[in-house]
Amino acid sequence: MANMVSSDLLTENPDQAISQFGPHRIVPDRWKGMNQDQLRRIREEQQKQAEEKKRRDEEEQQRESEWNQRRIAEAKAGMIVEKQIERERRANEHNLYNDNQRLSNEQRNLKAYLDRVVYTNQPTAAYFTQFNSSSR
Repeated sequence: MANMVSSDLLTENPDQAISQFGPHRIVPDRWKGMNQDQLRRIREEQQKQAEEKKRRDEEEQQRESEWNQRRIAEAKAGMIVEKQIERERRANEHNLYNDNQRLSNEQRNLKAYLDRVVYTNQPTAAYFTQFNSSSR
């Protein structure tokens, strides 16, 4: 009875599951769980994975922050370029308006000159009576 009580079966000794083919293999029908060394290694590996994930997350956050800063800088540069283009467009419109005003004044002055100086000799009825008055 003492042998049965202290046997590996009833005490659920995890070492009984180790296969005869090597310590890296187990016998499934005798497996009672992991020993403390295996549990410790798993916890250490989980801790390493958690630290690695935290490091990757921090790197990703850093990259995201850099991209956001770059996007903001590019947006500001784009706004500056747009403002410059708008300024140039307004200057061109102003120059075009001034040119059109100058041309309008020149045309008005030319028309006034032509009306005052060139076109002063209006034809009279006597001018038109000379036509169709001879056979030639």
